[in-house]
Amino acid sequence: MKPLTRYHRQITAPEGAGAALHSVVAYFKPASALVTSNFYVGYTSLYMPQPLFLLPHEWNSYYTYSKHLPAHSAIPLKSNRHYQVKKICLRYPTAAETEANREFNVYLYESSLAGRLPTILINPIFRGTRIARVFAQYFARRGFNAAVVEHDPFTYDTSRDFDQIEHYLKNAVIRDLKVLDWIVQHEKTDSQRIGTFGISFGAIIGSVVAALDARPKCHVLALAGAPVSGIISRTRHRRILKLVRHTARKREKSPRDLAWDILRHIKTEPLFFAKHVKTENVAMYISLFDRVVRPVYARRLWRALGKPKAFFVPFGHYTSIISYPYAGRLAYRFYKEKLVSAN
Repeated sequence: MKPLTRYHRQITAPEGAGAALHSVVAYFKPASALVTSNFYVGYTSLYMPQPLFLLPHEWNSYYTYSKHLPAHSAIPLKSNRHYQVKKICLRYPTAAETEANREFNVYLYESSLAGRLPTILINPIFRGTRIARVFAQYFARRGFNAAVVEHDPFTYDTSRDFDQIEHYLKNAVIRDLKVLDWIVQHEKTDSQRIGTFGISFGAIIGSVVAALDARPKCHVLALAGAPVSGIISRTRHRRILKLVRHTARKREKSPRDLAWDILRHIKTEPLFFAKHVKTENVAMYISLFDRVVRPVYARRLWRALGKPKAFFVPFGHYTSIISYPYAGRLAYRFYKEKLVSAN
């Protein structure tokens, strides 16, 4: 049987008794569950195709974008004695930019306090910024600036390959890096006191940005998990579950095999970047009964990050909204410890 090669690593696919053992192990432990922060370990990983994850010296070339500051316009939306809200439209007219990142919006919650202040970059959930803006209000009332990044909605095309998932994740990461470029130049931002906050999809993107960019000093990841392929293939999110089942039928594969197909296309995978993030600068918020991002994947990311400070709540993905005031309070204390007390 033809050996599989990963860089200079030669692996031979199993035969005979080895193949039988491989089948048994694969049955009881899904292939997508064998991911760690660096390599795919366990018996089945020796015989499954591995994704070409990025090495640190490849990051800059892969997540490349125009470093020029964009033209921007500000539309005032709301103002009170604690903060004012502006809708900032960032425009990148250069031909090098992808269509997705050529023009996008950021909701800036600017504190009324004088001077340069700590600023929190907030990545919202998969669809919409409403919940993220609630947290932005909470931080702005307590003397922080907050910038909510608006990401484009993702439309999955069943006629295309899984590269479209990686393309979307990559563009989301680049968008965050661009917003960071703009934030550090803002007149009310203390560039040495920047943090990030992400919810669900936003936390997955935030965990990658934490490794790529040293400017944010601390990170709060709420309802995050990894690997991406495992989350997609085993989620109970109605829209994604429908797409997974449809795609599996169309390709005549099981969801487990589909996870491996997705895995081969994902380079923006939090587990690959986790070891490059300082554990003490991360806090996680994990729902124990989450059916969208399964707790097994939340714990996997938590372990890959070195078991940072974590808060476990007895809710699901959507019912965890009940505990958001608690989550905001915990995040604020964490930012205060890292961005205020440390300085």
